[in-house]
Amino acid sequence: MKIALDYDNTYTADKKLWDKFIDIVQLADHEIFIVTMRSRESDWNDELGILDKKLNLPVIFCDGLSKRRVCEELGIHVDIWIDDFPEGIHLGTQYTPAQLIEWRAEQHTHKQDTTLKVA
Repeated sequence: MKIALDYDNTYTADKKLWDKFIDIVQLADHEIFIVTMRSRESDWNDELGILDKKLNLPVIFCDGLSKRRVCEELGIHVDIWIDDFPEGIHLGTQYTPAQLIEWRAEQHTHKQDTTLKVA
Protein backbone atom coordinates (compact mmCIF):
# COMPACT_ATOMS: atom_id res chain seq x y z
CA MET A 1 0.00 0.00 0.00
CA LYS A 2 1.01 3.59 -0.62
CA ILE A 3 -0.30 6.16 1.84
CA ALA A 4 -0.19 9.96 1.44
CA LEU A 5 -0.27 11.98 4.66
CA ASP A 6 -0.86 15.72 4.48
CA TYR A 7 1.48 17.96 6.50
CA ASP A 8 -0.27 21.21 7.52
CA ASN A 9 -3.24 20.73 9.86
CA THR A 10 -3.01 16.94 9.54
CA TYR A 11 0.47 15.76 10.59
CA THR A 12 0.99 19.02 12.51
CA ALA A 13 -2.35 18.60 14.31
CA ASP A 14 -0.99 15.70 16.39
CA LYS A 15 2.62 14.84 15.61
CA LYS A 16 2.92 12.13 18.27
CA LEU A 17 -0.11 10.29 16.91
CA TRP A 18 1.12 10.46 13.32
CA ASP A 19 4.68 9.48 14.27
CA LYS A 20 3.27 6.27 15.81
CA PHE A 21 1.08 5.71 12.76
CA ILE A 22 4.08 6.20 10.44
CA ASP A 23 6.08 3.65 12.44
CA ILE A 24 3.28 1.08 12.19
CA VAL A 25 2.89 1.66 8.44
CA GLN A 26 6.62 1.30 7.81
CA LEU A 27 6.89 -1.79 10.04
CA ALA A 28 4.14 -3.39 7.96
CA ASP A 29 6.26 -2.76 4.84
CA HIS A 30 3.89 -0.19 3.35
CA GLU A 31 5.04 3.10 1.87
CA ILE A 32 4.05 6.43 3.38
CA PHE A 33 4.76 9.92 2.09
CA ILE A 34 4.16 13.43 3.31
CA VAL A 35 2.31 15.14 0.46
CA THR A 36 1.96 18.88 0.92
CA MET A 37 0.67 21.83 -1.07
CA ARG A 38 3.78 23.69 0.05
CA SER A 39 6.54 24.80 -2.29
CA ARG A 40 9.99 23.34 -1.65
CA GLU A 41 11.61 26.67 -2.51
CA SER A 42 9.33 28.90 -0.42
CA ASP A 43 7.98 26.74 2.39
CA TRP A 44 10.76 24.36 3.52
CA ASN A 45 11.24 24.10 7.25
CA ASP A 46 13.56 22.09 9.52
CA GLU A 47 10.81 19.69 10.59
CA LEU A 48 10.15 18.68 6.98
CA GLY A 49 13.88 18.03 6.61
CA ILE A 50 13.85 15.79 9.69
CA LEU A 51 10.87 13.84 8.39
CA ASP A 52 12.53 13.43 5.01
CA LYS A 53 16.07 12.55 6.08
CA LYS A 54 15.99 11.10 9.59
CA LEU A 55 12.66 9.28 9.48
CA ASN A 56 12.98 8.12 5.87
CA LEU A 57 9.63 9.72 5.13
CA PRO A 58 9.72 11.25 1.65
CA VAL A 59 8.19 14.72 1.39
CA ILE A 60 6.45 15.57 -1.87
CA PHE A 61 5.97 19.29 -2.49
CA CYS A 62 3.07 20.05 -4.84
CA ASP A 63 3.51 23.82 -5.08
CA GLY A 64 -0.24 24.39 -4.99
CA LEU A 65 -1.02 21.87 -7.74
CA SER A 66 -3.28 18.85 -7.53
CA LYS A 67 -1.65 16.38 -5.15
CA ARG A 68 -2.90 13.39 -7.14
CA ARG A 69 -1.49 14.78 -10.39
CA VAL A 70 1.92 15.55 -8.88
CA CYS A 71 2.18 12.10 -7.29
CA GLU A 72 1.14 10.35 -10.49
CA GLU A 73 3.69 12.36 -12.49
CA LEU A 74 6.29 11.03 -10.04
CA GLY A 75 5.05 7.48 -10.61
CA ILE A 76 3.43 7.26 -7.16
CA HIS A 77 -0.10 5.88 -7.29
CA VAL A 78 -1.53 6.53 -3.83
CA ASP A 79 -3.93 3.98 -2.37
CA ILE A 80 -4.97 5.95 0.73
CA TRP A 81 -5.05 9.73 1.22
CA ILE A 82 -5.13 11.30 4.70
CA ASP A 83 -5.81 15.02 4.37
CA ASP A 84 -7.73 17.76 6.20
CA PHE A 85 -8.57 19.36 2.82
CA PRO A 86 -9.45 16.43 0.56
CA GLU A 87 -10.53 18.74 -2.25
CA GLY A 88 -6.86 19.69 -2.65
CA ILE A 89 -6.02 16.15 -3.67
CA HIS A 90 -7.80 16.81 -6.96
CA LEU A 91 -8.04 20.60 -7.23
CA GLY A 92 -4.85 22.01 -5.74
CA THR A 93 -4.58 24.96 -3.39
CA GLN A 94 -7.54 26.93 -2.15
CA TYR A 95 -5.43 30.09 -1.74
CA THR A 96 -4.89 32.97 -4.12
CA PRO A 97 -1.31 34.11 -4.80
CA ALA A 98 -1.85 37.07 -2.45
CA GLN A 99 -3.11 34.77 0.32
CA LEU A 100 -0.06 32.52 -0.13
CA ILE A 101 2.26 35.51 0.26
CA GLU A 102 0.47 36.46 3.48
CA TRP A 103 0.57 32.85 4.78
CA ARG A 104 4.30 32.58 4.05
CA ALA A 105 4.94 35.86 5.87
CA GLU A 106 3.06 34.50 8.90
CA GLN A 107 5.07 31.26 8.78
CA HIS A 108 8.32 33.22 8.61
CA THR A 109 7.28 35.38 11.59
CA HIS A 110 6.26 32.28 13.57
CA LYS A 111 9.60 30.62 12.79
CA GLN A 112 11.50 33.71 14.01
CA ASP A 113 9.41 33.86 17.20
CA THR A 114 10.17 30.18 17.90
CA THR A 115 13.88 30.72 17.26
CA LEU A 116 13.96 33.68 19.64
CA LYS A 117 12.24 31.67 22.40
CA VAL A 118 14.69 28.79 22.04
CA ALA A 119 17.77 31.00 22.01
